[in-house]
Amino acid sequence: MKTPHLLTAVLWILAVLALAPAVPVLSPALCLTAVTLIGTLWVRALIREPLTPAARLGLSVVAGLISLPLTAMVLYVAHFRIEGRGLAAGLAALAVVLGAYVIVCRSSSGPEGPVAPGEPRTFHTSGTPHPGHWVGRVEQVGTTRSRRLSTVTAVGVPTVLALVIGGTATVVYQRLPHPAEPGYTSLALAGWAAGIARPVAIPMAGIEVPLEVSSAGEPLKTVDLTVRIGERAAGPGRPVAVTAGTRALRVHVPAPADGCLHPIRISLGPASTVFYGRGPFPARLLTRRGPVPC
Repeated sequence: MKTPHLLTAVLWILAVLALAPAVPVLSPALCLTAVTLIGTLWVRALIREPLTPAARLGLSVVAGLISLPLTAMVLYVAHFRIEGRGLAAGLAALAVVLGAYVIVCRSSSGPEGPVAPGEPRTFHTSGTPHPGHWVGRVEQVGTTRSRRLSTVTAVGVPTVLALVIGGTATVVYQRLPHPAEPGYTSLALAGWAAGIARPVAIPMAGIEVPLEVSSAGEPLKTVDLTVRIGERAAGPGRPVAVTAGTRALRVHVPAPADGCLHPIRISLGPASTVFYGRGPFPARLLTRRGPVPC
């Protein structure tokens, strides 16, 4: 396929992806096709040596896939929103630049110019070939060297592109402003309680539950540590000072008033953790009409 036809196909596919609603199977297929065609433009712009079909296809796919993060990085640096239409517009601009470069380089090298890799080469002949003339494929001198060069190019070009684009992205990211991360306070079960995998049988005297509090990026504050058994508070809250870092706590959880299964929720301000437990009583719920099964 000639470069103008290839460029036209890329632009049409990108226009469909940008303007038409997404279709579950068709849209990913069109996106992959557009990326591969853009990779083909990369190969024609950067490589002048003949390549094997497998090497050409691999380079086209790799170069096309690298074009996606490259376009997204440029949009981000330019303070454009990274979305479907923006990516399509950026890829279209990249395809136009690559296609124009290939066409200009070909036309500036002579009447016919160097044929880009993958494009058909036309030979003009006059008269009828002599019956004794060889018309088959001619094995040129240095074919082995050309194949080795194709292999080196197939490995080297994706590596160079990845290093250049990845290095540029890293440098740009490091130089961009980074807002401070929001603070947090978390509460988690610790010790033996961290391995709770089933409801806990709580004895009449209750249990001591170990906890772990982690906090960072928040000022020193004091919040209440509370325990709720189902919808009922197990007692008044205990004030706890929350400081930066990680510290261990213990909280007493009394036995539920009945033998039914209840969620045991332990809260420290907005942070909380939960497990399930039941008391040492029969599995009956106490009501005004008497005990009933849970």
